[in-house]
Amino acid sequence: MTAFFLSLCVFGLLYIVCIMRSHKSRKAIAEQVRRLLYIGLLPLLANVFIVLSGSRMVCEIAYTIYCVGTDVMLYFLVTFSMTYCSYDFSHRAVKYSLRIPIVLDIVSILLNPFFGHFFDLQLIGLENGLLYYSLVSLPFHKVHLLMSALYLALVFGIFIHKIFTVSQFHLERYLVILLTLIATALWEGFYILSNTPIDLSMIGYAVCGILIYYFSLEYLPIILTERMLASVVSNISDAIFFIDDHGECIYFNKSAASLLHLADRAFDEAKKRLERLLPKETFIGTEGATEIKTFVVDKAEYSYKIERQQLFDKHHIYAGSFVSIQDRTVEELQKKKELYFSHHDSLTGLYNKEYFFHRVEQQLADDPDTDYMVIGSNVKEFKIVNDIFGRKTGNQMLIDIAEKIEQHVGDFAIYGRIESDKYGMLIRKKYFDEKLFLNASSGFVHKEGDVIYPITIHIGVYELREKDIPVSVMFGRAFMAIEGIRNDMQKRIAYYDEQMRAAILWEQQVSASLDEAIIMRQFVPYLQAQVNADGVVEGAEVLVRWQHPTEGLMAPSRFIPVLEKTGLIVKLDQYMWEAACSILQKWKVEGRDNLYLSVNISPKDFYFCDVYDVITRLIKKYDIDPSRLRLEITESVIMNDLDRKLSIINRLRARGFIFEMDDFGSGYSSLNLLKDLPVDVIKLDMVFLRQTNNASRARTIIQFLVSMVNQLKLSVITEGVETLEQVDFLIGVGCRLFQGYYFSKPVTLASFESLST
Repeated sequence: MTAFFLSLCVFGLLYIVCIMRSHKSRKAIAEQVRRLLYIGLLPLLANVFIVLSGSRMVCEIAYTIYCVGTDVMLYFLVTFSMTYCSYDFSHRAVKYSLRIPIVLDIVSILLNPFFGHFFDLQLIGLENGLLYYSLVSLPFHKVHLLMSALYLALVFGIFIHKIFTVSQFHLERYLVILLTLIATALWEGFYILSNTPIDLSMIGYAVCGILIYYFSLEYLPIILTERMLASVVSNISDAIFFIDDHGECIYFNKSAASLLHLADRAFDEAKKRLERLLPKETFIGTEGATEIKTFVVDKAEYSYKIERQQLFDKHHIYAGSFVSIQDRTVEELQKKKELYFSHHDSLTGLYNKEYFFHRVEQQLADDPDTDYMVIGSNVKEFKIVNDIFGRKTGNQMLIDIAEKIEQHVGDFAIYGRIESDKYGMLIRKKYFDEKLFLNASSGFVHKEGDVIYPITIHIGVYELREKDIPVSVMFGRAFMAIEGIRNDMQKRIAYYDEQMRAAILWEQQVSASLDEAIIMRQFVPYLQAQVNADGVVEGAEVLVRWQHPTEGLMAPSRFIPVLEKTGLIVKLDQYMWEAACSILQKWKVEGRDNLYLSVNISPKDFYFCDVYDVITRLIKKYDIDPSRLRLEITESVIMNDLDRKLSIINRLRARGFIFEMDDFGSGYSSLNLLKDLPVDVIKLDMVFLRQTNNASRARTIIQFLVSMVNQLKLSVITEGVETLEQVDFLIGVGCRLFQGYYFSKPVTLASFESLST
């Protein structure tokens, strides 16, 4: 009796400690565990009073509490089991089917003092002289026992089903609780069937509660963790080796066995083969490290990422190390490939522009005292080659050029593909040989059947004198040299000189000072009169002069080509359009609204501004008649993107603007355009008459052109008229309007106004 009581006290105290610790747990199931443990105290405490008390009344109350507590505990045990085993307990029907029998049984227990149907008490004398009231089971108590057995069977069924459906890794957390419950139930059954005076199974109750607490809230699945880690390490794709503190291999996984061709548990052989990859000292007692090592086996290259890491116990005493070997062959090859293509052109295999410029810059920095030549080359009219023969042929040509460069230059120079058909090279001056380059660039042809098409390679050379300028500028100068021979069929190599340098500096100066020149109104409109056959001035063409602060009054030929080339001509054109509108507004106020002005529209205007919007806004701003501002274009304006430009021209003509076509007859497509181009005035240039040795034939052509234009109901202006003889001839062939030095040079506004008075 004493031993039982002491055991019950010890396990009871542990039970209470579990209850207290359960309050600190944040697990979702903690509340149900805590509730189950609290209810479990009732039968435990009741049994203590039954053992210690000799009072019949106290024992009767304790047995009542014991039976009620057992009922409630069984209910919470079922709900805990369902939650612990991940079964749904939320359905209302399930809850009520479990609660109703419990409630009815509790009511039956509480009515026992009145009806004496549940249990009775029998006084028993124990061997040590103590008196003990034992429970005598009556019919309704047997119903209680049957119901308890059914609830326990339900709990057993839940755990057994879980055990057969869960992974073996998780088996222990369910199996231990099930076995404890079974043991407690059998112990309790033995007590009931054997008529033992004292219910020793209470110790089982306490142990069961303690184990439920431990496995629900405290248990760390060490075996599970070890098994899972072993499974993961065994099947991981990296080769894993574990080395003990004496340098012996004690484990390797499947990947390691495959990598080093090891038999199962061949640890000694694993150590030997591992040491061929890594010296012994690199993985024993050393700091962790990671490196990529490359090996060549049967002429094939393999790359491995090898990681070494020391292992220590919780006292930081060296316990061994592990070696991880990861096959990085594919990744390293891909990395090399990406690095290669980040530096090389994908088509030709030469350096790409960015890396080529970097190499040139690096070479010049490393060797500043050596003289170098900067070479640029491209294919004459390569776009046409692509258009006619196809991109595949063009690409093959670029590859052939790259091969020629490598074949003839080799290690004497740094070279690369800059873009499209442009190649660049930096070569020491002492190795530069013009004949070598001419020979290397000759002999390129494309063959279509029996027809052979020669391909011209142009070469530009810049002797590097300023090594502090950007590399892009160096090669820009080499390609600038090519521009000078682009249309020369005889020359294939050209040299950048100071004249080109001066031209570049002038271009930079013009471009940089344009905005300020417009703001300061340095651009001055000059007007060249357009006079009819009766000598009356009808209007004028607006031409521009630049009143430069240092260069003086500059003719258009000095700055217009620069602005055309850079696209800045658009700004100047818009400035001149507004200047013309301002003059027309002035004339309108002065009563000169019978005069018109003709302004030029550059081809680039159609691309870099909204011509329709700009011009119509100016007309509205200055309140002038659109027919007074004539718009002059050349056939080059509509050589490309014809439909879009014709749409803009037609919209402007619909607003009342008159279009003039300048330089008619100077190109090859004038007659072809004339049938489609919506213009109102044709301008013929008398330079056509002067630049020929057969004046008679030229006059016949002019006579034909004037007659044709008149029959098309268009007006004709002949410009470049310089002599009375030309005037008489032109009047004779039907021309009625003239422009040229014979009548007036381009003059200032004031001079023109005095001329037209």
